[in-house]
Amino acid sequence: MARNFYIDNINDNDKLNEISILLNGMEEVSRIKISKNGISFYSDHPESVDEFLKEHYSDLVLKEEINSSNLKFPLKIVFNQGTQLTIFSRNDLSSIRLLLSGENEQEKELGELFFLSRVLNRQIKSIQYNIMEDLTNCSRDFQYINNELSEATKELLEKLKIVEGKFYNLTLNNPNIKDSY
Repeated sequence: MARNFYIDNINDNDKLNEISILLNGMEEVSRIKISKNGISFYSDHPESVDEFLKEHYSDLVLKEEINSSNLKFPLKIVFNQGTQLTIFSRNDLSSIRLLLSGENEQEKELGELFFLSRVLNRQIKSIQYNIMEDLTNCSRDFQYINNELSEATKELLEKLKIVEGKFYNLTLNNPNIKDSY
């Protein structure tokens, strides 16, 4: 059965035309569609197309379009910069939005601040539980316990206040950001 493949990031029109003419002459290739900077096509045997690309255009990569029903979960996706994302179910696919640099910067910042806030809260709770576990068994001095808690979480609380302040300012300056996020 023929599968759908594509070659993108062809930034030179002459190269795009040359590749499309050569692909058109190959028996393995059908239903060629040419876009502004790429070519998509169907093929039963993409190996010959891949060999052709490696020989003549080593900077181009043959890619296959996939159908989400064929995916096996958990799925790990690795992006260009090495960022990894693990998807545990098919339902999670709809929540993924890939953004180009410079797009939706305020929403990205909101998400980062929210995530950082959650991490700091978890760290503070963890420290509090550890101190309470250690000290409540050996000390009944509440003032001492409160001082220990205050000292251990002081820096994290200051960081949390900064994050919450940035979060507040961002939402104050952009009142519709919560809805668009």
